[in-house]
Amino acid sequence: MADPSRRSRSRTLLVALLGASLPFGGCTDLNTPASPEQVLQLTVSQPSLPADGFSTAQVIARIDPATGERFRDIIFTTTLGSFPSGTSTQARSIVVTANSDGRAVATLRSANQAATATVTAEIRDGDSVKASQSVTIDFQAVSATSVITIELASAQAPADGASVTPIFARIAAAVPPEQRDVVFSTTAGTLSIGTTGGASSVQVRAGTDNVATVNLVSPRSEGSALVTASLNNLSVRQGVEFTHAYPSRAALSIAGSFRLPATFATKSGLRMELFRDVGVVTQGTLVEWSATDDSAGHSVGYFSGVTPSDSTGSCTADFTPGSTVERGTTTIQARVVGNNVTAALVVEIVAPPPP
Repeated sequence: MADPSRRSRSRTLLVALLGASLPFGGCTDLNTPASPEQVLQLTVSQPSLPADGFSTAQVIARIDPATGERFRDIIFTTTLGSFPSGTSTQARSIVVTANSDGRAVATLRSANQAATATVTAEIRDGDSVKASQSVTIDFQAVSATSVITIELASAQAPADGASVTPIFARIAAAVPPEQRDVVFSTTAGTLSIGTTGGASSVQVRAGTDNVATVNLVSPRSEGSALVTASLNNLSVRQGVEFTHAYPSRAALSIAGSFRLPATFATKSGLRMELFRDVGVVTQGTLVEWSATDDSAGHSVGYFSGVTPSDSTGSCTADFTPGSTVERGTTTIQARVVGNNVTAALVVEIVAPPPP
């Protein structure tokens, strides 16, 4: 008498060759075609994923364990997201061979935009589709701060063209290696990696501590900047104010002689140099000028051609003693408006030459 289990396996193989599998769990009447869900079943481990570009779900296809080898390769495709184990990390299709239990499992990675993906599993014979099943999975919008956050060492920096403000972007630990590049950009100042160059946008890979760091170099004019860090189509922003960069010290010089005749024709050029330990003074820094007779404490003379600081930190003015009757030493002083840094020099006012 023939072995019943052997007859069942033969029937299974015959059905497979005809392009259909047996209903799960036993033999079937060959005159009754199997329904699609009996030939191939498809489920997903969870109905939705955050649209963060890296969260994953398992897509499981099941066939009859007795299905012939010819029909055990399951072709998974998706309309959105990717199968990172495929031919590339962004592959939209992958082939998985069912195991001895009739299970084929593919890992689906979410897209980075909110939408609904349709995932399909197929059994093919050449170009002919013998069985096909589909499921949907929702990629749901996420808060950017659940994936990436940004922090500045300080919300203010002097507009001196050189001060450095570190910027830190922390990313979720689950972000895969190939997606850990953070793009930083700024609307003012420049960004640099260590001591290398400066640009309005740079790309930095987060380290094993899940942090990407870049330096924001101040511009030379006051204003505000919006700094952005982006990852997987998600962006976070932080503002920084560039405040007036004042000098920490100054030096005053005069062109020509320190002996000035008391006439309106006398005009001596003055230059005040403004210095900072880091960078340069913000262009346009104002200076107030004064001249005081050392003996009586009276104001002396006039100032003209007064200019604020230029790009090098220099301010200028012309001093004219005029017809003052004061004679002797006079102290000329320049004071920075805003932080009271001063510089002074002493000149001698002398009688005008005889007519």
